Amino acid sequence: MDTKNLKMLNDLSDANDKSILLVRVVRKWINQIPDRPLAIISMDLILEDKEGNRVHASILNKFISCFDKKINEYSCYQISKANFASYSDKFKYVENSHKLNFTKKTDVKLCDEFGGTFNAFKFTTIDDLLSEKILADTYIDVIGIIKDDVFVHDIIKRNGKPAKKLPINVYGSK
Repeated sequence: MDTKNLKMLNDLSDANDKSILLVRVVRKWINQIPDRPLAIISMDLILEDKEGNRVHASILNKFISCFDKKINEYSCYQISKANFASYSDKFKYVENSHKLNFTKKTDVKLCDEFGGTFNAFKFTTIDDLLSEKILADTYIDVIGIIKDDVFVHDIIKRNGKPAKKLPINVYGSK
């Protein structure tokens, strides 16, 4: 791998078609026109690098068949030849001023595990929440206080399929 072209997701301002990203797919979904389930607009992804930086990526409908079977949630990939664009939408899925757009020329290769998280959540401390250190445009859902360290476990569902489990103990729970 050409490490001189390796980019972290927080440094996409000078990225080009030779840039290489090492990322994990933390979320993958199909974006459809409301009330028209067969009208698919795009396949969207949240990608995370080994430093925990994230970016929203989109694959237009006409390119989904090139990537859908190749890309799985929680797997790590080397991505090159992607299109990097300024991302100024009012609603963003992640804090990044750039968005990644896949084209027919985008190259996606499965790569070795590099650590990082397996969920799309960014946890914060109760102290930061109470002292209002959270960004103004951040969405917050308070479910409780996590008392213990949490680790993602690999499990097998009843139907025999592998899955991830994030056990937590919440303050005040019985």
